[in-house]
Amino acid sequence: MKIEKITVDTFNLKKEGGEYVLYMGVIEKSTTRPFILKISEVTDSSKVEINTTCGCTTAENKILDKTTLLTTLSYNRCDSVFNKTVEIVDNKRKTILKIKGSCQNM
Repeated sequence: MKIEKITVDTFNLKKEGGEYVLYMGVIEKSTTRPFILKISEVTDSSKVEINTTCGCTTAENKILDKTTLLTTLSYNRCDSVFNKTVEIVDNKRKTILKIKGSCQNM
């Protein structure tokens, strides 16, 4: 599985070991910040599961073809430093995406 950042923003996506980490930096407190990721090289894009670990991250998927999809993830309820985990499952293989950053009044 390969994950790429599509959103034109200052967010930084890196692969660290077996995980992907999206550094959002400092974002405005109490706002929703969506970002788009392209997930490719999967077995069947219609069966990819995106599991969030809290109610503060949501995902919407758009299938591009059999092996590629776009997912729009939104992080909301930002009120301090955060480190959230998203689990992406393709054919029982799990890939972890960590979302990190902090919030402040702007």
